[in-house]
Amino acid sequence: MLKRILKWFFPIVLLAVIALAIFLINLIWFRPWSLNLFYEKVFAETIFSEPELLSALGLVEQFGITSHNGKLSDESPAHQQW
Repeated sequence: MLKRILKWFFPIVLLAVIALAIFLINLIWFRPWSLNLFYEKVFAETIFSEPELLSALGLVEQFGITSHNGKLSDESPAHQQW
């Protein structure tokens, strides 16, 4: 009985891991499947590139991530021309 359960359990887990990996790869590097996922990706990219905004929102401090608190955004003229 246990052999039969394990025989089906590992392929199902492997299939779920592969499906999750495909979803994450598509979300990160390619066009997301839905507009909400696209906006969430853009929002995450924006707040993680702006340390002052990330500190002001306080989204990651609850998880103990505080390395961004002492940094400032780059407001130099060379960076603004990007």
